[in-house]
Amino acid sequence: LEAASYLKGDLGRAFTFVARGGQLGRYRSDVSGAPRFAEGQEVVLFLGAKPPALPHVIRLGQGVFRVAVDARTGARRIRRQPLAGGSATWQPVQRGSGPADGLSLDAFGTVVRTAMEKGR
Repeated sequence: LEAASYLKGDLGRAFTFVARGGQLGRYRSDVSGAPRFAEGQEVVLFLGAKPPALPHVIRLGQGVFRVAVDARTGARRIRRQPLAGGSATWQPVQRGSGPADGLSLDAFGTVVRTAMEKGR
């Protein structure tokens, strides 16, 4: 993977990570819930890393947010909203409550950084 930037930590400009499942020649292993990647795809990944093991995608597909480019404007947005509560108490999750066109990469980064600050 070639990294453009980091929200936390730094594994360098290019690094290798592990995702469950995959294909080697004619043999394929499918893992339910595991993400699939294609060359040239832009994603935001949440990785776990404990050296000397390779970094791995956390929580299968939940650790992957895909970036979509609006063909009309060229804006890069993340469609799937991160789950980030506004308080320390339990709250119901309501589907479709976020912006219909997703979040810009900057807004997504702000949500993640705010959630990390609350967790300290």
